[in-house]
Amino acid sequence: MTNETKNCCFSARFRQNSKVLFSLFGCVLLVLSIVISIVYLSFQRIALNSLAIQDAEFARQTDALGELTDSMVQQYGMQIFYDPSVARLLDDTDISELERVYDLRTLNAFVSSQNFLSSVLVFNRYSNYIYSTDYRMISAPSEEFADKSAVELFNNPDVETRMKPVFRVAFPGESFEHEYYSFMFFETTYMEEPRGSILMLNVDKSWYIDKLTALYGQENCLLVDENGALLSGADPETENKLAFFIDDVLSESTGEANYIRKRCGGRDLVCLYSKIDSNGWYCLRILPLEECLPGLLRLRNGIGAGLSIGFALLFLGIGISLVYLYFPFKHIRRALGKSGDEADPSGQIDNLLQKSGEYQKARNLRSILENRYVDQKLDLLPPFTLMLLDGGNSQKLRELINRLCPQALLDRQHGCDVVLLMGNDGLRAGELSGTFVQESGCRCFCGIPRNSLSELSLCYKNLTELHSQQFWYAGQWILSEKDCCCTKPLSDKSREQPNHIMASLKARDLDCARALWQELLKEIRGTSYVEQLVVFHKMAELLEAALPELKPVISNEFMNKLRDIEELNSRFDQAFAAVVRYNQEQRKTRLDGIAAQVAGMIDEEYKDQNLSPASIADRLNMSSAYLGRLFHESLDISISQYINQTRVKNAAELLRTTSLPVETVAEKVGFSNAKYFYVVFKNVCGKTPLQYRKSITGQKTE
Repeated sequence: MTNETKNCCFSARFRQNSKVLFSLFGCVLLVLSIVISIVYLSFQRIALNSLAIQDAEFARQTDALGELTDSMVQQYGMQIFYDPSVARLLDDTDISELERVYDLRTLNAFVSSQNFLSSVLVFNRYSNYIYSTDYRMISAPSEEFADKSAVELFNNPDVETRMKPVFRVAFPGESFEHEYYSFMFFETTYMEEPRGSILMLNVDKSWYIDKLTALYGQENCLLVDENGALLSGADPETENKLAFFIDDVLSESTGEANYIRKRCGGRDLVCLYSKIDSNGWYCLRILPLEECLPGLLRLRNGIGAGLSIGFALLFLGIGISLVYLYFPFKHIRRALGKSGDEADPSGQIDNLLQKSGEYQKARNLRSILENRYVDQKLDLLPPFTLMLLDGGNSQKLRELINRLCPQALLDRQHGCDVVLLMGNDGLRAGELSGTFVQESGCRCFCGIPRNSLSELSLCYKNLTELHSQQFWYAGQWILSEKDCCCTKPLSDKSREQPNHIMASLKARDLDCARALWQELLKEIRGTSYVEQLVVFHKMAELLEAALPELKPVISNEFMNKLRDIEELNSRFDQAFAAVVRYNQEQRKTRLDGIAAQVAGMIDEEYKDQNLSPASIADRLNMSSAYLGRLFHESLDISISQYINQTRVKNAAELLRTTSLPVETVAEKVGFSNAKYFYVVFKNVCGKTPLQYRKSITGQKTE
């Protein structure tokens, strides 16, 4: 066979094989396209479902925050509802005006002691009267009360919404329109029907929503109610996209986490949403698909380009595999890398995992303190000892705890490090507390060891109460839960003691006021911090009313930073002294004014023979003895003496400038008896009238 024949046969076989090869290659491309599309769509669906489930954690956090916030408001509302002063406003018995003013002041003290309360309303069903702590809503009968939305709730109480947040708008359409979440407290009959008077706590809408979204603070996150109304959203552009998804979200009957994908404005958008079980609200995040699944769309485009280039399928497949591995790793490096520094990703990931472990420990500790579910995989061995550590070097303290007690659970709440020691660490809590204080300079509040996790919520409550009252233990760096004694109720005597102190201050008896104040401090020590705040704020309110320049005597910031009771004692002692000085100055001004008025009357009417201290007192509607004491206290002379001195002074002028007989002179200056005139004149001037005239004019006495 010649070379040409061989070449022709080879060409024919090549052509035949190329058809089979191209057909096979086309089928492979089609199958690969279908498989890759299915894999891509499945991966996209799985990834979005995973993101939706992860996003549902925000809804659970919001739900937990809502329950915690509602519980806080409910507990405080029950405390106000059963307070004796508030009970009088709710009762069906008549109260005096003075009692009403005092009870409203107590109600105002409750409002000022908590920053979450906007106002408190009390509806007395028996008198049909509404008491208010809001200056925009003056207390009045219900038909005259300014806030009509509150009146509507009072007139139609619902057991289903008892002690639960009810949204309402006060003064709609007016310049001072305000939005509230209102909690209503009232008693019910055995048939679960509302009865008796009603207490309403008004919480500002923005405060309530901020509490719910404290852990949900991302710009592309939204919070909407069960009707689709927007409650919270920081990004206007994201809010505008809400209209594309809200109908679909509300039409879903399931409360599970889910997502909706739509194409809007030429872009694929994904709405991740979760329903909050407690109130039926929805947490949403709306973001572009490329931000939701970074790198995935680039992967799809790369695969499509690879499929269009048949002969480079293998190389493109390898390249796509490399891209598939490279791009996610690139995003991880970019997220973990430092600005201007090529950090080691493995070290950054280790650090991130460590922080994740610390976060999980903190979450577990919060769950324990709130008596919620705790991961059963945790190896928690009794005894359990809880500590609060306040102040000092927080970073150094955390490093010290992780070194000495690696199994301890650690969290930071309300400005304090909360530590749960377990097992052997719990047994040597006393030794460790001394080390923490010495090494970091913090103040330690140590709980009593417990054998059950369920008991730790009570321990935490006692320690936070002890932390609030730490000013009673100045100079003491380690405080035990045994020191916490807040079971003593606030006595009626303690409630009235500020009024007695003010009575002493008005009487200018500073020593008595100081003694009563020290007695009051002894009485209230051992009561709860809230009850102590009520007494302190009431005392401050009375002082500020007596002397407005003192305002504020104390503030919430001052009480939060208070570490020594002597600071508070000094603040009130200075206020006491200022009020006494002010009362003394006011009394002197008043006495001087009265004395000047009496002296002016005498200077004008001394010629009247009927002028006397009694006649002057009658004209001023005062008793003669009381007026005499005031006059003498101001001028150090009696009214009778001043009258005689004025008459003698004018008589001396007549004796010097005229030749009138002495009897006539006596009559002209108001003396009806000449002999008495002689006596008075000589007592004042040391000479008789004739001797005085002779000494002045040189005439002989007849």
